[in-house]
Amino acid sequence: HHKLRIYATLIKLLAAQNKLHEAMQIGFDVLKKLGVPFPSPLPDTSNAVRKAMKTSMVLQNMSKEEFLNYHEMNDENMTAAMKFLQILLNYSFLAKQEHLPVIIDQMMQLTLRFGVCKESCAALGYLSFLLCSFEHFKESDYIGQLSILLLDKLKAKELLSQVYVVYFAGAASWMRGVKFTLDSLLHGYQVGMQTGDIENAMFSAHVYVIESFIYGRSLPEIEREADSFIKQMVEYKQMAPKDLTLAVRHAILSLKNDPSLMVCKNVQQKDLLERA
Repeated sequence: HHKLRIYATLIKLLAAQNKLHEAMQIGFDVLKKLGVPFPSPLPDTSNAVRKAMKTSMVLQNMSKEEFLNYHEMNDENMTAAMKFLQILLNYSFLAKQEHLPVIIDQMMQLTLRFGVCKESCAALGYLSFLLCSFEHFKESDYIGQLSILLLDKLKAKELLSQVYVVYFAGAASWMRGVKFTLDSLLHGYQVGMQTGDIENAMFSAHVYVIESFIYGRSLPEIEREADSFIKQMVEYKQMAPKDLTLAVRHAILSLKNDPSLMVCKNVQQKDLLERA
């Protein structure tokens, strides 16, 4: 277990330096040793989406009460594997998106077979985000709500920032509107900073800036917040969210210098998120 903690720390250090591919490879090597090898070659995207929809149907056929009473995971190796898979979720989203559906599926299959654990909250959050990206909004919202409920039940405050950023940037934003998400994203940032989950706190801050931009808040106000967040990202050596937030800040400056570019506000939210 001491060696596993060292590997987890090394992965996070490499990722903070934006060496995401190296970080992920170490994660895959550890998972193989734990008995959860990553499939090679990767299944195609359509197969991954089918699996996600199948898992979604299994969960939707349970009531929220049934799911929350699901047995807890007690296999030490599988619990350790879930911890490493949870760490890899963000990095696959940023660097190897073709791996993301597979990681989500592995986590959900381990959850359904061995029981729930704190990391299941992150798996549910990302499953919700994946379904949202394929425009299965109703299903995505239901799974996202399960992730929040399980988070509360397991008192997994240390994962709140990660779960909040994927749910409130995804299904919650689409179903209830951007305005609804801003306070939750800010809360995710604050809790991440309190619990030491600096990485997801910084991603929450980044998405908060994007959503504020989409919602149409005052550009000087967003610029001030973005500058403050970027300063923190540099201070904590979180280069990936820093680079992403700098891209949004550049868009804000462009609009301030040329107001005719405000036509960007009519761009679909999904397209704007992809550009950022």
